[in-house]
Amino acid sequence: MGLKVYDAYRPLSVQKIFWNIMPDERYVADPGEGSRHNRGSAVDVTLVELKSGRELEMPSGYDDFSSRASYAFTAIYL
Repeated sequence: MGLKVYDAYRPLSVQKIFWNIMPDERYVADPGEGSRHNRGSAVDVTLVELKSGRELEMPSGYDDFSSRASYAFTAIYL
């Protein structure tokens, strides 16, 4: 297994763009306060099967603005 990195460090200028698109603190940090990405302490990743390069199925897609994208989402059925 491997990791695919979607997003890591994010400049404040980009955080402001994201906030203009989705001004909802459930999904995007208010640039007035900054985000964990602005501080280099957050990384958005997914799991990848190295042999095939196939991404594993996750509860949500990347940049999904729903409860399924929350770190606390638990309604996963295998």
